This record gives sequence, structure tokens and C-alpha cells, in this order.
Amino acid sequence: MKVGARRQLLIPAAEAYGETGDEGLGIGKDADLEFVVDLISLTDAPTACNPSPGIPEAEGKPTLADFTLPATPTEGDVKVTVLEEGDGAEVTTKSYPTVDYLGIACSNGQQFDSSWDRGEPIQVALADAEPSATAFSVIQGWTDGLAGQKVGSLVQLDIPSEKGYGEQGNPPAIGPNDPLTFVVRIVDTTEEAPADPTTSTVPAEGEATPDAETTTTEAAG
Repeated sequence: MKVGARRQLLIPAAEAYGETGDEGLGIGKDADLEFVVDLISLTDAPTACNPSPGIPEAEGKPTLADFTLPATPTEGDVKVTVLEEGDGAEVTTKSYPTVDYLGIACSNGQQFDSSWDRGEPIQVALADAEPSATAFSVIQGWTDGLAGQKVGSLVQLDIPSEKGYGEQGNPPAIGPNDPLTFVVRIVDTTEEAPADPTTSTVPAEGEATPDAETTTTEAAG
């Protein structure tokens, strides 16, 4: 695709958000997606991160005064900053942690997702845990950053693009080669796989919970 071109992208559900969908983005389960894309310009990975214009307030949610966004793109390993240290159980790569989180893109400083804004945490499956309909897979940067942290902790994860969404990004909110910052509150953790919701005429509790990377489903993580 060249600069100035326009393409229509038809993406089957299996290559998008699959069986879980993403309620936060208004995407239902098993939903095929259609994008119309104009390629305006090409650029390499960002050389600087744009300052955030602000993030919405929500109960219990950190503000920009509680953490510092990187001025330059994160490269190499995930940078983990413990903002508040908890004293609960330790998260492992096999864990299903329950978390609240917000995510901000380096390229524009915009918040692209937040469970605090939706009013409930989500449960995710780290790299060595099997995803399910209620525990969503996440980007590698989440596993790298959360493993070894304790329940109750509030951590900032500055994630290089190769451990996020890489060259393809996750349009429209996350551009190609876009480093990401997540602030994550670890609410609980377990290594026991969650049961899938029981089929009923109404959604089972947690069934409609959106995935993380922002996400997520390869979340946001």
C-alpha cells in the first residue's frame, strides 16, 4: 500500500476480537470488522512521546499526577515502575490476575482504554495461562511486567512496541510501532482457570467484560 491509497479491509472475527469481542469498543462476539483506511503518510517508530492532554476521571483511577509518562519511546525490555507496593499473593506467568488498568499511546498521548472508566476490573490470562471466554489473552508486555508483582500493587508498565502491537498496531487507537504505557492495579490473582460463563437467556456475571489490549483478544496486554 502506498501513500495516498485507500483500501477497504474486511477482517473476519477469528483474526480480530474472536469469541469475546470488546464491549468497550462496541464490538460484539464473533463480529467481523470492516475498515476503510487512507494511508496519509509513513513514519518510523516515534522518536518522542506526545504529552497527554489529560485523561477522564473515574472512581479509584490514578490521575496524571500519580505517574510520569515517558518523554521518549520505551525500547528493549518492559520498564516496570512500582507506584504502590501490595502485600498479597505474587503473580506468575501462569496466573489469571484480576486488574484495573488504563492505557496511553506514546504517539499521541491519548488514553485508548480504561477499565476504571467502565466501572469494573477484568480478568486476564498471562502467557502461560490458557485464555477463556472470561479471561483474556494479553500482549507480551503485560506478562513481562506483571509477573513477580503482588496483589494490591499499582504498577506502571512502559512497553516497547515489539512487546505490544508491533508493526501492525491496533487501529485506530494504537499506531504502528507505537510504544504503550499502562497503569495497572492488581486486584486479585489465581492460577486456577476460570469457568466459562453458563449459557442462559441473560449474560452471566462477567460474560460481557471486554478484554484488555486494550485490548486484548489480545489486550491490551
